Amino acid sequence: VPIQPSHISPEELQFIQNSLPIWLTDVEAKCANIREEIQRLKNELKQLYDEAQLKQ
Repeated sequence: VPIQPSHISPEELQFIQNSLPIWLTDVEAKCANIREEIQRLKNELKQLYDEAQLKQ
């Protein structure tokens, strides 16, 4: 059975088209924050590792 597209009104379509860029911008911002956090954690781990190496 082929999948039928659900019927959406022009108003609903307009709403989706208006919301999508805002939603995507929000997701991109969250991803950027996560990338920064990962980089920060990597730097902290490297620092801890380097300190551990120095103590040996």
